[in-house]
Amino acid sequence: MEPSLRDIGDYDGLKGEKKRIVWAVVAAGIIFGSIIGIVEYFYGNPSDSIKTENVGKIPLR
Repeated sequence: MEPSLRDIGDYDGLKGEKKRIVWAVVAAGIIFGSIIGIVEYFYGNPSDSIKTENVGKIPLR
């Protein structure tokens, strides 16, 4: 049986360990997202590439 809106507690009403868990999840998401963003910034675009020449239009058949 799923909880109804009346049964779900409000964040302002959270106290103690539950509130710390919410903050830990939010902090972990921010830290993990920051790490992924930094790694993507430095390693996302390759610095070397294969030089290609303009081949023009390729026939379909």
